[in-house]
Parts: sequence; C-alpha cells; structure tokens
Amino acid sequence: MTDAYALLTGFLRDRFAVPAAELTEDTTFTDLGMDSLDLGEMAVLVRKAHGLALEDVRAGSTLREAADRLDAARRAAAPAAGPGPVA
Repeated sequence: MTDAYALLTGFLRDRFAVPAAELTEDTTFTDLGMDSLDLGEMAVLVRKAHGLALEDVRAGSTLREAADRLDAARRAAAPAAGPGPVA
C-alpha cells in the first residue's frame, strides 16, 4: 500500500464514512456509491490538505488507479534534483 492509497482510504473512512472493510485496491468509487460531486469534494480535500491535484479520476476508477494518479501528481510537484552548488 502506498502513501497515496493510505491518504485516499483515510479520507474515505473519515470524511465519507466508508467502512474499512469496503476498501480494497480494486474497489471503484461507483462501488462505494460515490458520484462526480463526491469525487470533486475529495479532490478539494486532497488539494487543501496536501496541495496535490487529484485529476483524471472518474467514478469508475479503482482506488489503485486513483492512488497511482495521486502518486504521479506528487512526483510532478516534487522539485527536480539539479546539479549541486558550484564551488
């Protein structure tokens, strides 16, 4: 389980009252009874809490797919490692 997966499932449990037993990597948001408005709310929560964009996630996306997209957003937001200081 990635940090992004733990973040998403934490929001689903805490903010959307989804029982932990219903959360697997292959669960879709549709399986959880969520629609586009719920996904929009989750995207806002993720952005406010972590400054990351949860993009290209649809109701039919699995939690694994959503976590992968969130991981990609985190990598894209990370500063690129450049050459060290010149002495």
